[in-house]
Order: sequence, then structure tokens, then C-alpha cells
Amino acid sequence: MSCDTRFTMGWHLRDDAPVWLTIGNFDGVHLGHQALLADLIRLARQDNTRSVLLSFSPNPKVFFSGEKGFYLSTPGEKTALLSRLGIDDVLIIAFEQKLANMAATDFMAELTQRINLKGLVVGEDFVFGHNRQGTTEVLAEFCGKHGIPFVVFPELMMDGEPVSSTRIRRALNDGKVDEARRLLGRPYAMCAKVISGEQIGKSIGVPTANLELDPDKFLPKRGVYATIAHLREKDYPAVTNVGVRPTFSEQEIVSVETLILDFNDDIYGEELRVEFIQCLRPEQKFDSVQALTQQIEKDKLITRRIFENGLK
Repeated sequence: MSCDTRFTMGWHLRDDAPVWLTIGNFDGVHLGHQALLADLIRLARQDNTRSVLLSFSPNPKVFFSGEKGFYLSTPGEKTALLSRLGIDDVLIIAFEQKLANMAATDFMAELTQRINLKGLVVGEDFVFGHNRQGTTEVLAEFCGKHGIPFVVFPELMMDGEPVSSTRIRRALNDGKVDEARRLLGRPYAMCAKVISGEQIGKSIGVPTANLELDPDKFLPKRGVYATIAHLREKDYPAVTNVGVRPTFSEQEIVSVETLILDFNDDIYGEELRVEFIQCLRPEQKFDSVQALTQQIEKDKLITRRIFENGLK
């Protein structure tokens, strides 16, 4: 269920009413994030104030490293996820060198000048400010001096390890999309426009939807996956390949192609959402087209069985 969440670039709130605030990147909006945000909303409603999330663009890690393919959620995906959770306002602050050089206490001083802060909630592992000097201890001291209620939300543990965006990237990098699904509370997904490819799949009798990749979106390990294709408000079982198509090309250009089962319409230019359910096998180079098509038939059969048996 979505709410009337307001998204703003910059510090501009709709008025100077008091708010409960959280700060962070919330990449992926995983189960740990969801638990923290639920507590933020509870505290805000308890005090008859609004819930506000302050985030940064780009992610500070991306700002310093220049890394591509980092994000678990694109801006559009994050917007949709946060809206469904019921946050009142989301402020996106441009992360630039000036902000990177700002001391943690200076940042908090500016924040309290711009926002009527009723209370603050952050995660247990939260740090900010120049040289990451803004720890929860620093925040507790600042909030104590200014009479601002401050809550450190504990990390959500799963299998003895904190649920985190880093852990999810590691799982995806290993092809463990089922583990990523547990940590996110939903399948890892990508939304993209279907574009024209080289028609290789069509030429061998297995037409696929080629996705226009966002260079900032994190991709799972190269391989073949059982997926759900969401199109035109319907869900279809699908087989998705993430890789370089080594049977047909020596180039190291990664593509994502989805074979939607029991579907033959032309969908060029349409938006397709692909949810990764289970890794079927690594990507491999076949000696012949016949060997490839035989394996694809096996992939389709396994995928059908996965969905017939229900997701676990």
C-alpha cells in the first residue's frame, strides 16, 4: 500500500512542523531498513509529527570510489519501495566535496537549523561526517545537549549476521539470489525497458527480451536464473541469462536476456520487471547451437517445476 510520500531534492520540507528523522542511504530497502523505518513511523505518529528520511545522492561510497554497478535499488525503485512503507517525506541531499569535508557536528548544526527536529533514529552501524567521525556516540552527545530524543535502532540479525546491503551484494555476487530474497524480504529485481538485440534467441527458436541496463544497477553473478517476469500487470515464469553469451561471442559485454514462458507478444519499448528467484546454473559456452537449445529446454523444465512446487 502506498501513501502520499513527498520526495524532494534538497533540504526543502513542506513546512517547519516538527519531524522525526532518520539519515542513511537505505540502498535496497532490506528487512533491516524496513524494521528501522517502521519504528520511525511509529515514533512520529506517537508524537503527532511527520516521519522524514534524509538520504544522499550519490551514495558516499560511490562518490569516493566512482564504482559502477553499485546500487541494489535505482532511484525509481527506492522511491516506490519507500512510498509503500508509508514515510511522509524523503529528502535527497546532493553529496558533494563540500559535504564530504564537513565535520559531523557542523552537519548536525546545519540540519537542526533547516529542520525542526523532534527526534532522530539511526541504525546501530550509522556513521557520517568527515573521516566518518560522526558515530552514534557523537550523535547521542549532540542530541542530549539540544534536548532531542535519540534512538539507536539495533541491527537486524539473520543466521548470526547483520542484514545489510553489503551482505546482499555479496550474496548476489555469488549467485545466491535466494539468500538475497530472504534478506530483502522480496525477490531481488530489476526494472528496464525491452530493447532490440541481435535477434540470436529468435533465430534459434527461443526469443528473449533484451533489457536496457542501468549502468549503476548491481547485477547478480553471471548465470542462468529462474525468474518472474512482471509485464502488463501479470506475472509469468521466466528464464533469465545474465552474461556475455559465450556460445556466440568472444566480447565481454554483459547483457540480461529473459525468456518469458508461454508468451510470444512483441514487447519492444515496454517496461519489464524481472525478479530473481533461483540460480539454475553458471553461464557456459556450448559446442553447438543444438546443445544450447537442449539445455534451454532443461532450464525451462526446471523453472516450471520451481513455480509448480511453490517458492520457498
